[in-house]
Amino acid sequence: MPAEHNSARRLARAEGGFTLIELLVAMALGLIISAGALVLLEIAAPQSDRELQRQVAVGEGRSGLEQMLRDLRNADLVNATSPTLIDVNTPTPSGSRRVVYQCNSAFQSVQYRQCVRYSGPVGGSVSNGKVVIERLINGTTSQPVFTYVPNRISPRVVRVQIVLPASGGPAPGYMHRIVLRDAAFLRNLDLTGG
Repeated sequence: MPAEHNSARRLARAEGGFTLIELLVAMALGLIISAGALVLLEIAAPQSDRELQRQVAVGEGRSGLEQMLRDLRNADLVNATSPTLIDVNTPTPSGSRRVVYQCNSAFQSVQYRQCVRYSGPVGGSVSNGKVVIERLINGTTSQPVFTYVPNRISPRVVRVQIVLPASGGPAPGYMHRIVLRDAAFLRNLDLTGG
């Protein structure tokens, strides 16, 4: 009988498996690791919301800036300039149009302004205001959107600077500012003698 008993023990050991204590220790370690992962997810969720808001703010700012620069690069006559406004004539498939960018319109509160694009017939009044940049921090005489080279009277280059909040909405977001800069060489002025 002792030989049979030894072979039964060998078979039980060969099957492997876990003892009850090993199983309880593994479950406890699994719970600790899962709790740590949940804490990391809890910390990361607000951060991802902030990053999403920043990406939205940058995307909207770039889109508005690109539209402005397209109109300015196509301009064949500059009607008026200021640190927060530019008024140009630009060709379109249906004929020349007057386009005005006004970047000092109040928005929601005193701290934000908007850049609004107006258009109309050349020599006529402009209407159809469309917001191209919604939450602008600059847009004052001391913090201009537009600067002109060599000067405001006869510009050859228009530099555009857009300063936006990194937070894209009412939820708490990043506190820093986003600065987008670009310039447009007014190449078509030479074609009209402007």
